[in-house]
Amino acid sequence: MGRINKLLLMIIILLTYGLVCKSQTRADLERDFGQPKMDVYSIKPGILLKADYDEDKQASLIKIFLDEHSLFGNTSLKYISRETASGIVETLSKTRGKGKFIKGITFSASCSSTKTEIYENVKIAYNLICSKEEPQIKSIHLIWNKKLNKKNKN
Repeated sequence: MGRINKLLLMIIILLTYGLVCKSQTRADLERDFGQPKMDVYSIKPGILLKADYDEDKQASLIKIFLDEHSLFGNTSLKYISRETASGIVETLSKTRGKGKFIKGITFSASCSSTKTEIYENVKIAYNLICSKEEPQIKSIHLIWNKKLNKKNKN
């Protein structure tokens, strides 16, 4: 492979890496979900999102939860469906990518449990509550790897 082809390949790889690993900022969330109320975004009817940011203004923790206090006027949901949860997680993690799956952990206590999926770039914790059929999702936390945010700073 010629030097020019190698150089072009390296540029393509670096650009792709930069696109996949870009962190979410407040502006990204506002673009995707509109203006927040008290730093909380309505991402679907009855489902809210709140983000904590690191010193570089990149989302380090994203919390998805039910609108139980009618902040956006919808309190009818009792849980987040698995299909909806999957879509939200995929949408939020597509910007930087989850990375390789490392392991899963489940912790149960009485009628609630936490199922955590650990990937190279993010930990995804599903907080579950009991129901008649199977445990239902009450909230989701995406905790981004701090090393990834430091890479994006450079």
